[in-house]
Amino acid sequence: MKILFVANNDIGEMSGVSDKIIRQLSTWHSFGHNTLFYSLSTSTIYSFDKLPKNEVPPNHTKSARFITLMRMFLGSSKLKKIILSHQIDIVYCREIHYTPFLKKAFKSVPLILEINSDSHIENRKRSFFNWFYHLLTANKLATLANGIVTVTEELKRSIPCSDIPIRVIPNGATLTGRPSTSSSQSTRPKAIMLASGSQYWQGIDKVEKLAQILADIDFYIIGVKRANTKNLYYTSYLTGSELDSLISKADVGISTLALHRKGMNDACPLKSRTYMSRGLPFIYAYNDPDIADEHEYFLKIPNTEDNIEQSALQIRDFIKMATEHRNQIRNKVFSYGASYISQTEKEKERLAFFDLIRSAELND
Repeated sequence: MKILFVANNDIGEMSGVSDKIIRQLSTWHSFGHNTLFYSLSTSTIYSFDKLPKNEVPPNHTKSARFITLMRMFLGSSKLKKIILSHQIDIVYCREIHYTPFLKKAFKSVPLILEINSDSHIENRKRSFFNWFYHLLTANKLATLANGIVTVTEELKRSIPCSDIPIRVIPNGATLTGRPSTSSSQSTRPKAIMLASGSQYWQGIDKVEKLAQILADIDFYIIGVKRANTKNLYYTSYLTGSELDSLISKADVGISTLALHRKGMNDACPLKSRTYMSRGLPFIYAYNDPDIADEHEYFLKIPNTEDNIEQSALQIRDFIKMATEHRNQIRNKVFSYGASYISQTEKEKERLAFFDLIRSAELND
């Protein structure tokens, strides 16, 4: 099967999303499929054997978002030619803004949309222009799809289209042969948050508040540059061995803490999958489809604005427990991740859905 993955962003940019896309492409390739990636924002197409290294720092400015939207019009105008010239069998697309060119582009090939979040809410917070454009065109994109993949049941329930197949496939991760062994020599506990810019639903401000309350614990926020304080440290986005080194020194990860700000309750953030794939226990404030609510090594706190004030002592006890039993807990978290978040198993399910959609279109 020849699969074209279409997304707004370029996978040369450093981000959890780029990492996820590359993992998906790699897994599809390992199953014998011919995989291509096309970036609407840069009009760049990559074959699997020429994927770029994600080394470009992410750009989160509002002006960049507007420029990206204009570039998407240009990128989408070239999509039909790419699909025909490469004889694509199916297109898999992260939810993007609709443009008039997409209708012609997807007319001759099955399209599956991947929905990762409530884009209506996110665009409203980003800029009025993006929100208003999305409001006018969002349903048009959904009507082009032959199938939809969401990452949570909550997102599935929010989709107005009920007459096309929908699958819920939470985010996964690639697990190595063993968990990351803690290399910390310090007696002070360490907690880290992998952030992607300053998105308001991550709850970076809540980690900052937690650092003030729990002065005997060191906190690290990755992906945001601000002035360090006594026990709170910021660093730019890390990948590869630098990220592995920091995670190996951490006792606890911190996942999304403010999903309520988007009016949502369910999520499976990529940061949580990164923690689990390294065997790192973590704190979170949402319903995760791959984690039972009461789990010894994942601390779930309320999805409310005052969850830090409510749960500070509980968080302190959890971090203390994780610090005292570092490597034992890492092995158990890693084993749990191997059972529930394997990228290979997630992609097997996704590819089976591709086959289902293609078969339906061929028999139509």
